[in-house]
Amino acid sequence: MTPLQPPRVVAAERVSTLNKADLAETVRSFHGGMTGAEALRIVDTIFRSAADGLATGSSLRIRRFGSLEVRSRRPRRGGDPRTGRVFVTAAHRTPFFRPARGLLESLQN
Repeated sequence: MTPLQPPRVVAAERVSTLNKADLAETVRSFHGGMTGAEALRIVDTIFRSAADGLATGSSLRIRRFGSLEVRSRRPRRGGDPRTGRVFVTAAHRTPFFRPARGLLESLQN
């Protein structure tokens, strides 16, 4: 029995941005009997689960890729340089991505 090879990203050669449809096509091509609609449903489920987890305060960690977490930002003072008007931005939560060492190393090669 031979070990599974990672799927080859199909669309990376023809476009500079990899989108959800490209990921679904990669899933479909790796799993022979799957339709495009089934592959898209799998990719949608993964992203929906990740978004729901982040919204509830969980973090997402994918080995050799990176981690996503939600960070809270305090309110801060800002200003419009054209008018000189000073304002305060509201406190908010924002996603933060930290790449894994494996991803950083693969980008250098």
